[in-house]
Amino acid sequence: IGKVVFLKAGPSIHVNLGGKSDLSSFAGFTAKYPTIQYGYQLGVAFALGKKTQLDFRLNRFFDDYGKHIYIDNKQSVFPHKFRRLFIGLAFTL
Repeated sequence: IGKVVFLKAGPSIHVNLGGKSDLSSFAGFTAKYPTIQYGYQLGVAFALGKKTQLDFRLNRFFDDYGKHIYIDNKQSVFPHKFRRLFIGLAFTL
């Protein structure tokens, strides 16, 4: 929207290189992290000058939150989708 506000949207792919949980010490707990997760991101950025932007993004996965958690070999699924909010400051030299 003009030269001050920028709308952003698109797919996101997360590749898990490894995972470790602090809950691993509890009896019956295991975590099976997926290799790849798919989702989308939406955002808005505001120009603070010619070379600086303040960026807000919402990132959401299609998978259910907690899908990787198993307790006594039973999968735990929570009624929410995983989401993250990113706030960034971008600049060019």
